[in-house]
Amino acid sequence: MYDQPKQSDLIRFARIDAGSTVIDVYPGDGDWTRLFSDVVGPEGRVFSFVPAEVAHFKDDPLGRMLTLAKEPGRENVEAVSADLVAMPEATQPADVLWLHLFYHDLHTALIQARGATAADFNRAVYERLKPGGAYVIVDHAADAGAGTGDAQSLHRI
Repeated sequence: MYDQPKQSDLIRFARIDAGSTVIDVYPGDGDWTRLFSDVVGPEGRVFSFVPAEVAHFKDDPLGRMLTLAKEPGRENVEAVSADLVAMPEATQPADVLWLHLFYHDLHTALIQARGATAADFNRAVYERLKPGGAYVIVDHAADAGAGTGDAQSLHRI
């Protein structure tokens, strides 16, 4: 995870405040979900969205988020899972959709095997964002000009 100043910079960049609704896509260990939960407070909402395309992984990403949502003070967190392109039906309209170190995976065989494409997911994101909402992508960078060519092998985009 990042140091405190970098975390604060990213949260400010994403314009996440008290009362915001945030969708944290493929939340990993839930570090960002916890931070967002603290920032949005009791009037806000955080959807810890585990794509069905990865919910079967042996580290049980959905189970971990269901457990996180039961932590004291996390009443504003809801763990949900659905196919990536069905995300709008599984969540509420959001101020911010957060994608941390996952966008490159939209260009891999694992995700595309179930019919999801980056273009379809991007459309789903914009369906779910409130007017003026932010789609924030933080990801590994490939060499300039590599495009999606390194997504599968190097997990870079």
